[in-house]
Amino acid sequence: MGTSMEKSIAQATESNTSHSPITLRIDWNHLHAICDGDEEFELELLRTFAEDTQLHLAEMETAIAVQDFDQLEQQAHYIKGASANIGLMTVQATAIELEYQAHQKQLSDAFQLLSKIQHSLKEVQFFLTSKGLR
Repeated sequence: MGTSMEKSIAQATESNTSHSPITLRIDWNHLHAICDGDEEFELELLRTFAEDTQLHLAEMETAIAVQDFDQLEQQAHYIKGASANIGLMTVQATAIELEYQAHQKQLSDAFQLLSKIQHSLKEVQFFLTSKGLR
């Protein structure tokens, strides 16, 4: 852990005493590169991602419930791209799987995959809260 952002993650994780430790699984090198090392801009991108993703997750949940495969595929595709852009590779991989299942019209693991993305979003929100941004 060399950068100030990575140290902030460790501090945010340590300060979470009432829950299990949360670590933000992100490719920080990617995020630093696209933001030219501007920590404020990085935080703004994470905040925007968290806000936008929350809306898309609600639409995904409804799409799964009513088996609207096209809507689910669109929402998963959006989250896949948005998460890749900021370096949330775990979210990207989960969204890829969800998008594939929707395309195949098979939703065997859809709620579990959605839950994984929701958990990752909570990690981002916790991190932002620890930085005073939520």
